[in-house]
Amino acid sequence: MRQAKHYAMISKVCFGKFLITAGISAQYQNDIQVVTL
Repeated sequence: MRQAKHYAMISKVCFGKFLITAGISAQYQNDIQVVTL
């Protein structure tokens, strides 16, 4: 039971990192588009 909880926490952290990374790259692409326009 504890192991499952620990695993869920790890996947939440990984998912959070993934969302942050995706958000940063989306922001970066928007900046590039603004510069090209």
